[in-house]
Amino acid sequence: TWQRALAARRAWMAARGGEYLFVLVPDKSTLYAERVPPQFRPVRETRREQLFAALAGRDDVLALDLLEPLRAERGHDTADDTTYNVYG
Repeated sequence: TWQRALAARRAWMAARGGEYLFVLVPDKSTLYAERVPPQFRPVRETRREQLFAALAGRDDVLALDLLEPLRAERGHDTADDTTYNVYG
């Protein structure tokens, strides 16, 4: 369903001369998975992983997953400066 919806949105935008980019920003619990209690961690492939696996190699959907860039940024976290706000 997501594949069809994203392809349709991109086609709609292209018909009007524009580009459509689907961007998925991971939530805090994905980026800091080790802080999530074990009983709440995924036991199998997440929906994000399923979606991007399904979109891999398709040329009718332009998608960007920000998980890896945010993980790289997280490597620079300090006690006073984190990628995601600790309290938010």
